[in-house]
Amino acid sequence: MLGKTGCAGRDCYICEVKAIGEPYARVKLWIDQEYPALLRTEAFDENGTPVKRLIITSFKTHRGIMDPARD
Repeated sequence: MLGKTGCAGRDCYICEVKAIGEPYARVKLWIDQEYPALLRTEAFDENGTPVKRLIITSFKTHRGIMDPARD
């Protein structure tokens, strides 16, 4: 774990996963502190260049479980 921060108005843990090979060399994850839900992720290549980003912009809870909002 790299630390704690906010994301989408929620308190999150920041974690980093390192890999060998492709398609990504490392991935940072923002995980909600209250619910076990991924709110953001950023993937980087071997040079540290961001190559992919996913951000959950809204979510809802259903019976105490967080789900990404669906249209």
